[in-house]
Amino acid sequence: MSGELPKVGDVPPNVFGKDQRRVRVDLEALKGEVVVLTFWASWCGPCMKEMQMLSQLKALADKKNASLEIIAVNFHESHERYRQIQKLLKDLPIRVVEDRYARASQTYGIKGIPNMWLIGRDGVIAGHHVGYSEAQLNDLLAEISALMSAPAQVATLAQPR
Repeated sequence: MSGELPKVGDVPPNVFGKDQRRVRVDLEALKGEVVVLTFWASWCGPCMKEMQMLSQLKALADKKNASLEIIAVNFHESHERYRQIQKLLKDLPIRVVEDRYARASQTYGIKGIPNMWLIGRDGVIAGHHVGYSEAQLNDLLAEISALMSAPAQVATLAQPR
């Protein structure tokens, strides 16, 4: 990608640290699964509603043995605040990642939230949504469901810069 921001049709940059369970987030290892990558903050009302919706979707997908991974990257909050929020979200079936040094946020060109990237089972960015409202959540659910139904064709993930 050489300095360019990712876009739909690209292989997403693999620039994440460890999740709340101290497991490394590796997009390469998630090939074959639909990945919802969302940048959020606790002060963002729509983001917190999205977290609940995505948690419910993940729980439903798990019950149906469907391949879905939710990665929620914390955006522009202090380490202390992230730790507090991490404890509140510990029972949600999603992976929460701190972006303390804004490496992921900068790589993805995040300037505003909520900011959601959808990665198909083929490992390619299939959708990108910025600043959506609660009214659009049903459309996002439909888009994610369609990706989960699509066949997986494996792509090669971009390496971190």
